[in-house]
Amino acid sequence: MLVTSLVQTLSLICGVCLQVSSPGPRIPVEIYVRSNSFGASAAPALARAGAKPVAVVDAGADPTGRGFASATPQEICSAVRRIFGAKPPEFALVDLPWQAVGNGLATSDPASPRMISVIKRLKKEFPGTRWSWRGIPNLPVGNGTEPPSLIERQVENTAIRWQALAAECDWLNPDPTLGGQLPRPADLERWMGSSSGICAKIASGKKVIPAITQWIASGGPKGVTYRIGVPPSGLTANVRSLRVAGADAVMLAEPRGIPRPTVQLASLSLAAATQSIRAADAAWLRTATPATRAASPTPAAPVPATGAGIAAAPVPPAAPIAQTADAGVARSTVESAERALTAIGPRPLPTADNLALRFEPTNWDAIYDLAANSAELREMLLGLNSMADKIATTHGRDRYVRPQTYDRVAPDMLDPAMRTLQPVARRDMSQLAIVDTAQTNYLRTNGVILAVVAKRTRNADYLSKCIDMLESINAYMPLQRPGYTYSTPSIPMTEDGDGVWLATAWGIDAIIEMMSVLGNDVPQELQARLRKQLRDEVNRIVIDWADRRPWFVKSRTYQSNQWIEPNIALVKACLFLSDPGLRPAYELGAQNIALSLARLGSDGSFNEGVSYAEMTVGCLHEVLDCMRRAGDNRCAASGFARNNWRWFAQMLMPGQMLVNSYDSGLSRLPAWNVEAPLSGLGAAALATTDPGALPTLRYLFPRIRGNYSISAIRLAAALATSQTVPALAIPPYEYFPDQQQLVWRSVFEGPSAQQTALGLWARGGSQHDNHCHRDQGQVSVYRGDRPVLIDCGTSEYQTAEYADFYSAPAGHNTFQLGALRPSGAPVRAPITVRSLGPDGGDISIDCTAAYPGTESYVRGLAWNRGGEIRIDDRVSLRAPVPTGSELFRFHTGSPAPLQIEGSGRSWTISWEGTEMTLASTSDIEVMQSCLPDRVTATQSHMAIIVRGTEATASVGLVTTLRVR
Repeated sequence: MLVTSLVQTLSLICGVCLQVSSPGPRIPVEIYVRSNSFGASAAPALARAGAKPVAVVDAGADPTGRGFASATPQEICSAVRRIFGAKPPEFALVDLPWQAVGNGLATSDPASPRMISVIKRLKKEFPGTRWSWRGIPNLPVGNGTEPPSLIERQVENTAIRWQALAAECDWLNPDPTLGGQLPRPADLERWMGSSSGICAKIASGKKVIPAITQWIASGGPKGVTYRIGVPPSGLTANVRSLRVAGADAVMLAEPRGIPRPTVQLASLSLAAATQSIRAADAAWLRTATPATRAASPTPAAPVPATGAGIAAAPVPPAAPIAQTADAGVARSTVESAERALTAIGPRPLPTADNLALRFEPTNWDAIYDLAANSAELREMLLGLNSMADKIATTHGRDRYVRPQTYDRVAPDMLDPAMRTLQPVARRDMSQLAIVDTAQTNYLRTNGVILAVVAKRTRNADYLSKCIDMLESINAYMPLQRPGYTYSTPSIPMTEDGDGVWLATAWGIDAIIEMMSVLGNDVPQELQARLRKQLRDEVNRIVIDWADRRPWFVKSRTYQSNQWIEPNIALVKACLFLSDPGLRPAYELGAQNIALSLARLGSDGSFNEGVSYAEMTVGCLHEVLDCMRRAGDNRCAASGFARNNWRWFAQMLMPGQMLVNSYDSGLSRLPAWNVEAPLSGLGAAALATTDPGALPTLRYLFPRIRGNYSISAIRLAAALATSQTVPALAIPPYEYFPDQQQLVWRSVFEGPSAQQTALGLWARGGSQHDNHCHRDQGQVSVYRGDRPVLIDCGTSEYQTAEYADFYSAPAGHNTFQLGALRPSGAPVRAPITVRSLGPDGGDISIDCTAAYPGTESYVRGLAWNRGGEIRIDDRVSLRAPVPTGSELFRFHTGSPAPLQIEGSGRSWTISWEGTEMTLASTSDIEVMQSCLPDRVTATQSHMAIIVRGTEATASVGLVTTLRVR
């Protein structure tokens, strides 16, 4: 027997996705109908319309009468065999909720082991049938009042939960439940895009059939009375919009409750509707162009000159296509890029139809010519020469020749934490993958430096080593070996690996930059091989995005450097190769970068902190500049692109310290960045359209010296060209709402100036945070060269001290009880700014979400430029805490013991230049402990530990600092 509900009646399946490049032959729409949704009289009409049956296994097919949860796999298969009859259908759909099959096994998780085992058994028993589970995934919709970030986070979590089940299915039938409400077209496409994206794992050629449950209305505002007859005028438009949003096919649905006779009587109209939809769809496919799938591109703005006035170098001609890629790779790249683009859903950027891919390298001849009239630039180029000589004469080939086995890894490249990792295969793969990142990073920095000096000096030894470097990286197949996630034992070692990663991005950058500098000094035959390698790596990136192999693609972690950097490399490689056939791949990279820019926020903050920004932001701004020079201005107006330099500058604190929230290994400026800005700051200042950026950098860094990196030299050349006058264009304080972080100083002093200022920063939390700590409420304070209160920083990952101390509340000046785990899980902890100005500020931070055991936790913070800082903590707990529990912790910057006086509810603690008083609502005990950090010169400090001496469910503590 075959019993179904009356929800779904017709599915339209498109055999191919639309091509972005140009219209071509299309496979006609296939139509599949749930075979027993209609009476026998409908069958001939549906057959004439070209429909094929889809068998359905739902609750009515229960083989035992006890429910599927208690049925054995064999009983289920026997019942399905009776449903199928003599000839199993091509497609079958399991239409059961997770509650029906859970059998007590992880039934709160829709991808429970029981559901997966049922699909596996059905596939084994009926190998000629392709199986799906209805409802992959059931997307969250909410009531319209939730912030978009919450819905996005739920979508990401849904994607992860359903992946295991989706991987077992042959085709996919996602069915977003919309609660009977007809969504706006924009919402429809957003949900549709998310749904098809979540389902896109999935093997090449797997069909995705999203439903339009209750989406098409013709009988009232609730949109629940549509009956299949003559299609309403909006039907084909909706089908078309779903194609644009990324669906491979569309399943139309009847609402529940329509009597069967009504459906049977509509059968002939259903056939007519089928033919009408097929004709309309075919007509649209014949006429569809890229412009129909997105808004028209914005007019191209004038392309700015390279390096703020430095003319671009001539672009070397691209190698012929025949030398760079075979037809199979080219076809795979286009098809995979198209699959990945459809998974995006509504695209953040209009499509740039008329863009010609071209790449303009840095004009080093112009920079050397500028040095004739700039002592600052001459000194930096001499420093570059010295670095190149050291690279050529003292750096061994083990810096860039890839080791093939663990025992061949250079000792200083071995991660000590991995030496005991088991099994050995996991250790080896993980270590070799990390070595790939170290070696490609070496080449994109040191290799490019050597290439610049080799080209200028014509030193034969330098040139020879550059060619050896390029030959070596050409042997990296692929640039990133699998295993970078395998240092975490809970992550499975999969046959197809964990996908492209940082070595992919950095290796592509190294190849392009070295080839651009050296030009025809690279032998033609090697150039052709390197171009082919770039084509292969472009193909790997788009396939991994289409199949959602890397973790950051599965979870759509747009703000992560691991999402951003491969897309930077993808765009740059497509521009460099200058092949029109790479337009879909370029478009994928551009759209993905736009998603990151939108997630990072308009205030310019980078939601992974300074260290990861320093790793990523420089190359992000450089690729945006490359896009502009190619005529693509779509990302130029991004708030992040304009304002990121302000955020970077505001991360400079008194005493050459840095705001070190998140997993920031940078707590203090390196010596070479005291008189030269961090590379990310320099690149952001060069890329922005804000006229205050370069004058501010000249104010903070009156003479750039000590840093001879490529990025620092580019900045110095731009400053020499513009003759920038020093001027501070930003206040010494700023609140970044997208990051929920605030910084303040009594005066903004450059790092090389005498340090006298009072400074502080405070952290809330955003749901878009990544690489974050449980530091919601953290307050750090500095006076001149002296840290007063510190964030302890961060240690190596995968260590007990990282999990238990550095990333946990224990390493921060916050409440210590019942914090959310893991520490890296982002939470919303909003800052309310009551006042912020040159004389001080008054804010509050709602940290409740970071502590599940609290009813509420709000930290007030007020300060003035005279050095008085008041921290007012109010905590309401769900249950009393035991006597002796540690309540609060304050990490001082003092290496010497503190002076502690007081008792009961009132205490005073003193150390160099600072007095702290504590006033509590209940009796407390205050003690000190010497703890480690990654901030102070001694990497240890005295911490203040506050414990309760009585059981309480309400904690109030007012902490007042007076800093001289």
